Amino acid sequence: LQSGKLMQAFETYGFCLVSGGYKFGYDPAKALSLARWFFSLEQEEKMKLATKGFCDRNNNVYRGYFPVQPGNLSYKEGFEAGEDVENQKQVEDNPLLEQTPFPQLEGRSKECAKFKEDYMTIRKQLTMVADTIMQMIAEEGEEDADYFDSMFHGDVPLSTHRIIRYPQRKDKVPDRARLPGGGLISTGAHADSGFLTILETFGQPGLELFMEGKWRPVPPCPNLLVVNIGEHLARMSCGRFKATIHRVVDIGKDRISMPFFYEPHCNSNINSTIPKKLLGNEQLPEDCYVPFASFLLKKLSIYAEYQSLHKHLPTWMVEKYLRSDKETPSCWAKETNQIIDGEK
Repeated sequence: LQSGKLMQAFETYGFCLVSGGYKFGYDPAKALSLARWFFSLEQEEKMKLATKGFCDRNNNVYRGYFPVQPGNLSYKEGFEAGEDVENQKQVEDNPLLEQTPFPQLEGRSKECAKFKEDYMTIRKQLTMVADTIMQMIAEEGEEDADYFDSMFHGDVPLSTHRIIRYPQRKDKVPDRARLPGGGLISTGAHADSGFLTILETFGQPGLELFMEGKWRPVPPCPNLLVVNIGEHLARMSCGRFKATIHRVVDIGKDRISMPFFYEPHCNSNINSTIPKKLLGNEQLPEDCYVPFASFLLKKLSIYAEYQSLHKHLPTWMVEKYLRSDKETPSCWAKETNQIIDGEK
């Protein structure tokens, strides 16, 4: 990675391609094998890991599995994991930090243990990629490399590691998922939430960026990771970095991808900025404390897999993060009344 080229890409496109994962031992073939193993499981087994919004008998409300929802704009199933918190009593009343449920298959304990071990190893590797990029931003702004460390390592981070399968769309395709040229949408137009997304496409097409008024396909990029800026980092840069709008289109067959959403801990101040030397010309954030979880929780409701999350939050989280008298920045989807996943 070269910091100058990285800054230019973030300023111009909000996206770039990197090969830095291999420095930390990341193996895309192992990641793809892991994803295929999970999605080959019987639906009954996957539903044992589903969040409470999809399976009321389960206790997990944020991490775990979400099934395909026919008729929605987005058409995908996925599994996601959070940080592996050693002292669970420390976070037992915060669903954002709940333990991720992993597969436990009768007679296949070694396979399940390997899946979890490999999954969490890849999560650590992608975290190191993201840490390195944030260190480069700090140093390009003539600050110490640890400039952002307190946001991501001062407490338990909210980073999300996902595997997603986009089945080919055939039945119950809503009109709004049909594109003028005959294509179909797999995930609607959106900007990512937090700081950075590190995305493995496994060399498949389907990702498109909205640039200069047009949708432009990202060419297949085997052995490269896609990195894009999230809405919050763009805001922290005062417009210097772009949070580019993107979507996923149906490619006529199953498509697997693996995004890692690099996000800070619940109580990190979203009114912080990147180093002053790098700031753009937009208005500085207000000089008051607003926790990142307030922004995140208010945005998550635009995604179908999280639409029941709010009703399962404990009272203290609702009071602290959703009823604050401090103004929380909105997101592009809500500001422009975009449908991302659901029907409303």
